[in-house]
Amino acid sequence: MQGPAFAVAPLVSIEGTSAIDPCAGLELRAIVDSPRLLVFRWSCRNDDTFSSRITGAVLLLAQGTKEMTLLEKAYEIVVTATDFLGATSDQVVFPILKMSSAAPKLTFMPSTLKIFRDQTVMVKVVAEFSECTIEKGSLVFEWNLVSYLRGTVTKSTGNVSVFVATGSQLWVPGGVLDAGGTYTMAVNTYMYNDPSKSSASTFRMQIKKRDLVASIGGGAAISASTRRDLVLDASDLPDASDSGDPNFAGESGQADDLHWSCSMTEDGQVFNPCRTKADAQLDLGAQAIVTLGINDLTAMYSTAAYAYIFKVEVTKGSMMSQSFTMPVTLTEAAIPAVSIASDSSQRLLNGGIKINAQDQL
Repeated sequence: MQGPAFAVAPLVSIEGTSAIDPCAGLELRAIVDSPRLLVFRWSCRNDDTFSSRITGAVLLLAQGTKEMTLLEKAYEIVVTATDFLGATSDQVVFPILKMSSAAPKLTFMPSTLKIFRDQTVMVKVVAEFSECTIEKGSLVFEWNLVSYLRGTVTKSTGNVSVFVATGSQLWVPGGVLDAGGTYTMAVNTYMYNDPSKSSASTFRMQIKKRDLVASIGGGAAISASTRRDLVLDASDLPDASDSGDPNFAGESGQADDLHWSCSMTEDGQVFNPCRTKADAQLDLGAQAIVTLGINDLTAMYSTAAYAYIFKVEVTKGSMMSQSFTMPVTLTEAAIPAVSIASDSSQRLLNGGIKINAQDQL
């Protein structure tokens, strides 16, 4: 058995705290979304005396971190992952500041975040008191945005005031952030009774671009009848702002260009476009929602072993154009109209929907 011609390298991120004091230990965890057995290599690229032979997913240093000999230095920890095919990930660099004074240790939950623009953001920071002998008390958390990047753009078009917050949790509502943007937030933590005992750490969040997905409502196939109208609905499009294109100002649910076509295969022959019994070409127009009335359907041939294939092609903004096909059978009998919908579902490419175990259907 041969390996793939182009092996896909693992994608790695690091979970852990970005600052420690002289008494703390250190735990860093490499996170990889892969079911395969991986070999990890840890190192420090700006300190030759600090190296590790650990090959597991977790890097552990005992309290005091004697391997990190200098105080007030940011150690640049590096990890790579290699799978059994020999494909190695890009180096992931995780800077850790070893402070000279006692301070709380901060850990983010989750460690990083990649979401879509319409999703809600909830980030929590957990603080552990120093192992050094100091008086313990209440902690104060202050959040702010320290950097933003989308391509070459460094200024967000969204409402960045949502990042100015206090408390151990940061909440950002959906629809506020820029698709394609990367936000770096900082949280400053200090003891209420002694602000000199403080720590600061950063958290990075990436807002993913949502691809254009063409679809026709009705599931994977439609059973139509000449006794009622046939509605072909392709209006379920993503918000234009989810494309990450700052130059596209189209409205949500509208396409730049939309084209319908109809074909039918019978006995190995493809009939395109579809025609009526009077040999007239079926006119579908260019609207997102096409309605074929009872008179239109009565003028068409009923189907037997083969179905009409309706296809919609959608172009929107800078997104790659997409298409979707819907098989439609037509009968003269009266049949009930049935549909399935879920507000929290994910539409699949075949027209089906994917739901979570606790969703309502």
